[in-house]
Amino acid sequence: MQFEYICKRLQSRRDTSLRWHGPLYPKVQKVLEKLKNDTRACISTYVGESKFEVRDMHDGQNAVDINMETCSCQWELTGIPCVHAVRAIVSCGRIPEDYVHNCYSIETFRKAYSFIINPLKGQTERLETGKGPVAPNSEIRLPERPNKVRRLEPVEPTPSANRNLKLRRVGQKTLSCSKCHREGHNKNKCPTVDNVTPVAADTTGVPEGILKL
Repeated sequence: MQFEYICKRLQSRRDTSLRWHGPLYPKVQKVLEKLKNDTRACISTYVGESKFEVRDMHDGQNAVDINMETCSCQWELTGIPCVHAVRAIVSCGRIPEDYVHNCYSIETFRKAYSFIINPLKGQTERLETGKGPVAPNSEIRLPERPNKVRRLEPVEPTPSANRNLKLRRVGQKTLSCSKCHREGHNKNKCPTVDNVTPVAADTTGVPEGILKL
């Protein structure tokens, strides 16, 4: 689809350029015609060596050099003679279209769209090379330090969301008590230690003075 769109667009540009007449692109020619009408408010004075001094009621005084194609405003920036340059060109009996840059000509436009994109054969008409499909390039290790953090899948939450979530290690044994051999606690928190009934000590044969101590 993209190939067909480009081909149609190139051909439509070529067909459109065949209907144009004149040396310049139509939009540029329209701009130049407007500048010709605006020269009625300008007065040019020839000072010699293709140089003119142009005055108008808006921008004041400007210096124009026809041979160098320069003006004190913007002629050399756009490639299109400004209103002061057009006034100077017309005053010496020349054609302003001859001083427009060549990039705005119809001939340049046609050259820009003169190339064509060669069509491709179908998949069934391609020659068999016998080399099989093209394999992807081998993995290339970049010169930087390798990344040690695993890339998360799109469905996995970010580490900030798991900040308060404690995960158990894979293969971790269940906590068990070494006294009662029950799971869920260790010997320091064994409930059977608090429920043991104290046994009275056997005082037979012990002197009476030691018992008082």
